[in-house]
Order: sequence, then structure tokens, then C-alpha cells
Amino acid sequence: MTTSTLIALSIFASVFFFLLLGVAVKYFYNKTNPEEIKESTTEESTKVKVNLTWKSIYLIIIAAFLICLSFVIPIILTRPRITKSFDFSQTGQIGDTIGGLMNPFIALAGVIVTGLAFYMQYKANQLQRTFFYKQLEEDKTNFNTELENNREQFEKQFQAQENQIKLQQFESSFFEMIRFHRENITELRYHTQTNTLENQQVIQLIFNEFIECYRDVKKFSNSKNPNDYIIPKHIKKLRKISSLNNINIDLIEWAVIDIAWSIVFYGLETEGESVIRKLFLRKYNRKYYYRLLYYLKLKPKNIKGKRYKRWLEIRKMKLKDLHPLIEELYLNRIHPQNINGLSQQALKMKVDSQYKKFYEGHQFRLGHYFRHLFQCYKFINSNTNLVDDKKYDYAKLLRAQLSTYEQALLFINSITSLGMKWEFTAEKSEILNKNLITRYHLIKNLPNDNLYGIEYKSFYKSIKFEFDDQINL
Repeated sequence: MTTSTLIALSIFASVFFFLLLGVAVKYFYNKTNPEEIKESTTEESTKVKVNLTWKSIYLIIIAAFLICLSFVIPIILTRPRITKSFDFSQTGQIGDTIGGLMNPFIALAGVIVTGLAFYMQYKANQLQRTFFYKQLEEDKTNFNTELENNREQFEKQFQAQENQIKLQQFESSFFEMIRFHRENITELRYHTQTNTLENQQVIQLIFNEFIECYRDVKKFSNSKNPNDYIIPKHIKKLRKISSLNNINIDLIEWAVIDIAWSIVFYGLETEGESVIRKLFLRKYNRKYYYRLLYYLKLKPKNIKGKRYKRWLEIRKMKLKDLHPLIEELYLNRIHPQNINGLSQQALKMKVDSQYKKFYEGHQFRLGHYFRHLFQCYKFINSNTNLVDDKKYDYAKLLRAQLSTYEQALLFINSITSLGMKWEFTAEKSEILNKNLITRYHLIKNLPNDNLYGIEYKSFYKSIKFEFDDQINL
């Protein structure tokens, strides 16, 4: 094999070797040596791989080959003549020869490498721009997310502060209402013949008056037929209320309670009787309640006088004797001084003389008391910022301010026409405040299971009274 053939094969082998070297470098570079650029975010890291392309690899190989070739060519070309056509041994000074031979290859390699550098810079700029826009988008997303989280957190904090402020305002008003309630009780006064009753003593007196009036009315009303006392329209109304609220009570008994409480509330003096007559006009038979009111007006305030003793006498009379006597006195009411034809018992009553009625009325005491108490519970019940359990806790706290006698009066008032809006007949504008007594168990602490025969469970079946717990012990 000639020397020229060996040189050609060496050059070919070198080129082939560099090509294989490029393939190997590309493969292992992609597999084992990726360049990673890490950019931290709030939750994760983004990884970007920068890989050399085939063009870049081959340009680097060509540049390397040319540089290597620049070292080989001078050796080849400065040797003694290879062939007759290739004899460069006489080509001038050796330095000029080497420089002249190497410079073109080195210059060409430099051009290639410089171009490659610009190309890599171009790719790097593209990559940086892509990464910048991606990072910008991530920052924007993170900013919006953080902004949304901050907004939600701010809204929660604002809502919590607003609720706290509203709760403080509510409690301030609520405890002020409790203070007013206590003042209402403290300011109660009732002057008797011998002394002055105050505070809870007045409440107890009113309760005792109701029980006494209830018994007086019940004694006078001995019929078993509701139509003898109640007009049909009111009977229908009472039955509707009873059906809607699951009330189980005799209509006459209900009417007796309503009449007795109205008399105790308004009294039987001139002004009070006028109000009662207007109230009873749409509910009860006129013949019945006119004579009933006349009968109760005969009862004097002075329980130590002779008139009261005469009252006790007629109070003890049997109904077959009592009703004719009251009828006789009632028919003679216009001219009471005309005593002709009156029975001996009627003459003893001396209805023509002036005296103070036993049932004076307590409207100026109880009216404000019940209105304020109703507004207190309405204030609790209508508060939209309180859950039901919290409402019950505040209502329970207010209930703790009520004495047993106050709860008894509240019970009586709520089952009569004067106070049915507490439980049974709330107006349309007050429908949300219906069933206040059942909802908050306002009469839970009443003793026993009845109030002188008036059973609590007849009206309030769902209330769990303390007496129930005592029975179960």
C-alpha cells in the first residue's frame, strides 16, 4: 500500500471517527449531563433542560477537526515528496509554510466556532425569554392566588370584626334592657289600707287577685253550654286557635280565664269597666257579662268593713239563689235609691252608696311591664347574627330574672286575648316572633303541674317543666 493511500485512509478514518464521536457525545450528553436552571416558586421548582442540537454538535466537531487538521497538514505537506505531483519540501521557509498552511484552517474553525457562539447566544436568549414569560405568568398566577387568599382572609377578618361589633352592640342593648326590666319591678308600688307593697310583693298581689277573680267568675258561670257565655263567632275563633296550636281545654274554662284576667288588668272602676265592655262585646254574650261585671263590682276594696261581710254572704250563696239576687239588683241599677219591692238580701247590699271596688285594675303597672318584656324577647329572637343556641342562652339569662310569680302572670297573660301574640296569634308582621314562650321555655320554672286548676300542659305541651324532672327523679 502506497504512502498516499495511507494518508487518504487516515484522513477518512479521522473524519469517520469524529462523526462517531459526535453521535456518542450527543447521546451521552442528553442522557447524563443535562444543564438545569432552577427557579423557586412558592410551592414547587420549575426545571428547564438546555440540550445541544445536532447542528451544534457537528459544528463543534468540524471546528475541532479543522484545528486538528491544521496540525497534521504541515507535517504531511513538509515531508519529502509524497508523489511527483505533491512535493512541498521546497516551498520556502518552513515557518512561512506552516503558518500559511495552518492559518486557513484555524481561521475557518474560528469562523465556525464564532458562528456557533452567536447561535448558542441566540438560543440562550430565546430560552431566557421563554423562561421569563413563563416565570412572569407564574408570578401573575401566584399574585392573583395570593391576592384572592388575602381578600378572602381580609373578608373573614372583617366579617369576624363586624360580627364582634354587632355582638357587643347587641349585648350592650340586651343588658340595658335587663336593667330596665329590673327597674320596672323596683318601681312597682301598691298602697293598701295599712302599708305599701313594693317590687315582687306587688307582682304577688296581682297574682292573688287573679286567682280570686278567677274563682269568683267560675262560681258565677256554672253552665256547661259555651253558647250561654260565648258568641258563635268567638267560639269558632277559639276552636281554630286550639286546633292550630294543639290546645286541649274546655272553651268555658278558657273564657273564664280570659274574663278574670281582663278584669284584674283593667279593673272595674268607671274607665276600666268601659274598656272591658268594649273588649267583651265581640266575644261574650252581653246578658251574661253585664250581670257578671255587676256582681263583681259589689265586692268592696275594704275587706274589714260591713260591706265586705255582706259580699261574703252572697258569695257563699247557692247559684239558684245568687243569680236571682244579681238579676234583681241589676234591673234596679238605674235607680238604686228606689228600694220598693227589693228583697231583704238586696237591701243589705246598699248599692246606692259610694265605695271603692275591689278590682281596681293594674293596667298602668302591667301594661308597660309586659310591653317591655315582649320587646326584650323579640329583640333576642329577631337577631340574625345569633344562632338558635345562642338566642336560647340569652333568653334563658333573661328568664332567670323572672320570679315564679312573674312567670305565672306571663303564663296567664299569654293564654288570654291580651297576650296571645306571645304564642298563639302573632300578627303577620310579627309571625317570626310567634311561639316565643315555647321556643324559649319562658314558664319552665312554674311549680306543680297546674295553677289552681289551670293545667300548663293544656296550653304548652312541648315545654319541659322543672316539675316534670322532679317527678322523674
